[in-house]
Amino acid sequence: MIKKYLKKIINKFLSTFLSKKFNEYIKNDLIILLYHSISNKPSVFHDKHKLNVTEENFREQIMFFKKHYNVISPLDLLNGNYKKPAVLFSFDDGIENYFSNALPIMEEYKVPSIHFLNMAPINGEFFFAGLCEFLYDKKILNKNSLFSKNEDVKDYLKDKKLLNDVKKYHGDFITINKLKNFENNPLVFFGNHMYNHYNLTTLNKEEIELNINLNNLKLKKFRNYLPFFAYPFGVKDVCYNNYTDNILIKKNFKKIF
Repeated sequence: MIKKYLKKIINKFLSTFLSKKFNEYIKNDLIILLYHSISNKPSVFHDKHKLNVTEENFREQIMFFKKHYNVISPLDLLNGNYKKPAVLFSFDDGIENYFSNALPIMEEYKVPSIHFLNMAPINGEFFFAGLCEFLYDKKILNKNSLFSKNEDVKDYLKDKKLLNDVKKYHGDFITINKLKNFENNPLVFFGNHMYNHYNLTTLNKEEIELNINLNNLKLKKFRNYLPFFAYPFGVKDVCYNNYTDNILIKKNFKKIF
């Protein structure tokens, strides 16, 4: 009995001590979390590239951050109205299971988020990254999506069977009609992720601006759109640089991720 009692006291002391140390360590944090797919049955694309979190794991992560951080909205970030340690939840692309799986959990805990959308696949067009990775996996294309261009895949856009296989490979995107149901949700915000999921460093200035403008044209129809931009892929130097940053700054984006 004495050993169990002492063990309980020691564990409580260690827990309190480590908690204080941890809180001290994170006190100046401003963290932007990035998710893609939240599903217990992820697509091949999201599973292979480790872009999926299970629903149970996602709930546990929310509970952890709610306990240790101030969860902020993108409006708080924009206005500088937040207290550290702070965390913002963000999502990329426009995957349907954010709306069906992640959002109900976030609403339960009152956690806001911003979703950076590629409006091309949402409008029913092909998803560039998904198509490239599918072709690369099948050894049809010798370049993955980081280094591919439209000219590398244009010959495959006429093959309806292949494109249907690609959709199964990368999973469902939200549809434009369903997207409208969330523009008045106070926890949901939309940002720009390019019209399609291109690596900006593979494009010229005109192509970058065309993709940005086309996406903005679609996004500005939604009340919850914010002038925030997230780079597709987001690999420093490989996918963005000072040149691309300057293009975005001139486009008046308030925050660049």
